[in-house]
Amino acid sequence: MTLKSVWLCMKYQLQVMTKQNNGVIVNTSSMDALLCSAGTSVYAAGKSGVIALTKSVAQEYGHQNIRINSLCPGAFCTPMLEKNS
Repeated sequence: MTLKSVWLCMKYQLQVMTKQNNGVIVNTSSMDALLCSAGTSVYAAGKSGVIALTKSVAQEYGHQNIRINSLCPGAFCTPMLEKNS
């Protein structure tokens, strides 16, 4: 669902942005996509897909003055993280 939701959002955002010939999209991935931790394979795969999709679509629409990037935040100390550590 991680990758599909990003793809669907970009699909509709790009329809508007191509008409106005500019725009900016910022997708959220994760450091887990780059560093991969044990026990996070499905999550890491989905977030890696977000990075690949972002790069590909950025190249496809860059000539139309549409910038697309992804952020890769790291872990934050939360009760859920502490429980699963």
